[in-house]
Amino acid sequence: MGPKKGGAPKVRVDFSNPANLIQVLQMLNANDTATIKTAEKALKPFTKDPANAAMLISILGSCGDGAVRHHAALLLRKKLGSFYPKYPAAQQTLLKGELIRLVLAEPDSDVATAIAGAIAATASAAFELQQQWPELFALLVQLLAEPEDRLRILTFKILSELAEMIPEHLRSHTGTIANLIVQGCQDPSTKVAVEAMEATSTYVRFLGKAKEIMLLVPVMKPLFEVMARCLANKDEDLVCEGLTLIQECFELEEPLINDFVTDIVNFCLSIVNGADIEDDLLQSAGQTLIATMQYRPKLFAKNGLVGPTLSVLMGIIARSDPSAFEALYQLADKLDDEEDDDEDFNPEFARQKMAQMIMDYMAINVPDKYFMDVALTLISQGITSPDPQMRKAGCAVLGVIAEGCCDSMRERLDAIVPVLLNAFSDPEYYVRECACFAMGQFAEFMQPEILTFNQSVLPVVFNALSEPRFTIQGHACYILENFCENLQPKTLRPFLGALMTKLVELVQSDKGMTKEMALSAISSTAVAAESEFIPYTAVTCQVLQPLLFLTEPKVFNIRGRALECLGHIAIAVGPEVFAPYFEIGMQSATQGVSINNEDLKEHAFLFITNSSKCMKAQFTPYLPSVVPFLCEVAQEAEVVHTGDDDDDDEEEEDAEPGVAEDDDFDPNDLHVNLTEGFVNTKRAAVIALGALAEHTGQAYFPFLQTAMEAVMTEDMGSAFSLHEDIRAESFMTLPRFIKCALLTVGISAPPSQGQVFPLNEQITKIVSQSIVICLTAIEEDEDKPAVAAAVEALELILKEVGVVGLHMSDFDEKNPQVIVARLMNLMLMLLAEKTTCQTSTEADAHDEEDDGNSENAVMIATTDLITTLARLLREEFKVYFDEFHKYLIKFAKPNRLYSDRTMAVGCYADVLACLGPASLTYADSVMPIAQAGLADRMEGMRRNSAVCVGSLVQSAGAALHPHYMILLQWLSPLCVRQEKHRQSDNGGADVDNALSAVAKMINSAPTTVPLAQVLPVMIQALPLSDDHQEGPGVYSCLSGLLIRNEPNAVAVAPQLIAALGEVLTHNSSAVDETKGICASALRELVRNPAYTSIVQSYCASLTDPQDVESFRVKVLN
Repeated sequence: MGPKKGGAPKVRVDFSNPANLIQVLQMLNANDTATIKTAEKALKPFTKDPANAAMLISILGSCGDGAVRHHAALLLRKKLGSFYPKYPAAQQTLLKGELIRLVLAEPDSDVATAIAGAIAATASAAFELQQQWPELFALLVQLLAEPEDRLRILTFKILSELAEMIPEHLRSHTGTIANLIVQGCQDPSTKVAVEAMEATSTYVRFLGKAKEIMLLVPVMKPLFEVMARCLANKDEDLVCEGLTLIQECFELEEPLINDFVTDIVNFCLSIVNGADIEDDLLQSAGQTLIATMQYRPKLFAKNGLVGPTLSVLMGIIARSDPSAFEALYQLADKLDDEEDDDEDFNPEFARQKMAQMIMDYMAINVPDKYFMDVALTLISQGITSPDPQMRKAGCAVLGVIAEGCCDSMRERLDAIVPVLLNAFSDPEYYVRECACFAMGQFAEFMQPEILTFNQSVLPVVFNALSEPRFTIQGHACYILENFCENLQPKTLRPFLGALMTKLVELVQSDKGMTKEMALSAISSTAVAAESEFIPYTAVTCQVLQPLLFLTEPKVFNIRGRALECLGHIAIAVGPEVFAPYFEIGMQSATQGVSINNEDLKEHAFLFITNSSKCMKAQFTPYLPSVVPFLCEVAQEAEVVHTGDDDDDDEEEEDAEPGVAEDDDFDPNDLHVNLTEGFVNTKRAAVIALGALAEHTGQAYFPFLQTAMEAVMTEDMGSAFSLHEDIRAESFMTLPRFIKCALLTVGISAPPSQGQVFPLNEQITKIVSQSIVICLTAIEEDEDKPAVAAAVEALELILKEVGVVGLHMSDFDEKNPQVIVARLMNLMLMLLAEKTTCQTSTEADAHDEEDDGNSENAVMIATTDLITTLARLLREEFKVYFDEFHKYLIKFAKPNRLYSDRTMAVGCYADVLACLGPASLTYADSVMPIAQAGLADRMEGMRRNSAVCVGSLVQSAGAALHPHYMILLQWLSPLCVRQEKHRQSDNGGADVDNALSAVAKMINSAPTTVPLAQVLPVMIQALPLSDDHQEGPGVYSCLSGLLIRNEPNAVAVAPQLIAALGEVLTHNSSAVDETKGICASALRELVRNPAYTSIVQSYCASLTDPQDVESFRVKVLN
């Protein structure tokens, strides 16, 4: 055969002449790639013959060229492991002795390291043959006693190589090795001590989970002393190596590092807080502190380190540049045209960002009972300090910890919010900046509780929009973005005119960041205002239009935000009002995609999502061009090959010269595309595919198969993405695909109770495949957000298809199961927190204290799925819930987080409502929790507890009648409406749910309820303020009493009729069903002579002409 096509001819060298071998080895040191490759090819046949090792050993002992000796040693390191077993015993003994002689004699450090590697390879082969090599361990002891630094250093070079090659064989010698390392760390020569530290790192890494690793505990203290010596000598790279070792020790299952947590934290804080520290060391020290909090949070807290650490970090923020805005909000990419003149590294900025990151991890990981009181004390001292820099730091820290401590801080908002709002009027702008930042964090992470303060927060934020500094303007927009999207239209109505005038003005600012943030605020305002936004549509879209077609790449982010804003306006105002702007939006989106900028593509896809939700069937003409492109993006390859394919024999760039590989394929040439733009764009494409399926109806069906393949095809589909966000959105598209498929057989609404859909074979296949993808993700996916999405998608699928989905097969070829069986087993695993994504080693070693934390997103989705299963199966669900209950009850215990307890009690409330009389089975364990919950500090817990009581009342029937007086006593404190909830569109749901529970008692057994005392309290608490879904039950109960002339109701007839009439006013937030019930009742009452005058008198009391006319039409005519 001739030479390989496209390759170089084979190189043949006569290596029987040692000079030729030396010449080829010298070629490996050339600066020319072609020369190196020629040498590597020449050496390939040479290195296959075990006899040739003797020539390499001879060169090591005789050649004066250090580079040649180095390459010879590297070849021996690679080949001796396979050569050694082929030698006779005498030659093996001779080889071992010769290697020891060579390493002792070698003056060059790099060559000695390579020979040490050859020794380790030989030891590995010898031990595999069950041979002994006592001289090797004797050598280590001997070397450490030598006077020459070079030889003592050699001890740890050999040890490092041995740890890499034969970790299992060293395990039994760990105690001896620990003693050697301790001596090395205490060596007067820093070079020896550093080598000992590096050997420790290698040994720890390869010993891994072995129990013997605990024998290295005596090494830790001397190791820290080596790091301190290196720091004092300004050898920062070596300190980084030591800190990397500490981080690896934290990840171990064994508590090797536990006794030294305080030393580690203090050492790292001295670096983070020190002067003249390079960025690499700063980052390494910060990451070590973060590892401490991630892997040993309770030890960190119990050692009293929360206060000292927070004090240092808060001091860093206080001492930094007056404006903390950029570091806190991480706007380096947004301050393009404001701050782009100085791209040099700023050590203080880096230090401040690191301090922020450490605090964030501390807040997330350290249990609240150790963290909150200490943190709030320091924050209070800062915010009230006469030093403005400390006031700045106090506000900044409050914002940084908001996400991690949101559960605990919700309970303290009454005390925190007024202090924070006061900081908005601080004379120093940088304090006001940080106050804005903190309030923005509250608005994002403390929903819905923060909305209770809208009357005090919104005016202060509106004032901040008029600040001259763009940073404060931008942050005020950030607050509004998160605050407004959850407000009710009637709450925004008084502010809307002035707010939109200011936001439209800010969109025209010359500051890019202000413009972008204002666009986001308009988006949220539009979504919250709904139809109230219609009067502002024209002027807003007029301002948006030029932004939609910006062509300068550096402002593409603004173009994208403008298109996103237009999509949110579409959702707010509806198709009729939005129609004139739809085509403009599609033109911008289409052009944005053709520019092939990831940011523009992402926002184009999001516009498609939102505009299809608004325009529905009117989007149909765009489907043939849009869907195929979205499918193409959804299936874009995520693994890219970065190697050079021109030469099949080319070696990887970082390979050791002279060490040629037999297999040309190198997996290191494959890389996952991790760029944020790529991930976000692909995710947005998947979302758009699902939205189009949901909102364009049957018109989408010709594209459904292609879209499903783009998402569901194994390995290639987006549901099998390497990125958790893409997988999560892919799972969420599945119920939307199913909804579209059901339309083709005339099914446009979920099944009613007891209804079973007759699904054809094609739709059955779509449903079962979708369910199996979700089940498999729950079983196997390692990422919690993706699993939470899979659970939620499964719930939505079952809502769409009903109970028929539970009785399909999972089509597992090896072990087919009915889906209900597989699903219920998985539910138990989720509740027990034993699925793949829920099992983690990131916990304190040997610390079994339960701090009450759970994987909240996954568990919330799980409890929602339990509720849906209960509603589908009704009484039949009890057999499954008996098992679920054993695990669910633990989430309701007092030591759990507020969110866990609220979640669990809410799940019980929903399930008990479905089980009928069987619900009494759980009363003994659930009702004490509900009783405590009714008196909880947090409204969410109180409301779910009230719902739970109401569910049991409804399901248990007469069996619970004797206990009504006790239940009324529990509920009584909740039936008093706080004035602040009458002025807010949020809060007071606990009162609404308590009223509903009382109404259910009255409906079930009115004679057991003291109506004379109960009815005035109920009337006084009306109208409902938050949970308007309770309206039909509450108002039908009250109106029914009056219609039946119940004496206690008759006694308060004027107040009852006024309560019914209020529901019909234009300011009422009642749902249509409630309004219908009240109008019907009033019509019946006005015809009853006993109530005619009372109804007419109420009508006469109305002052708003709109209400008078509405009452006349709905009631009096």
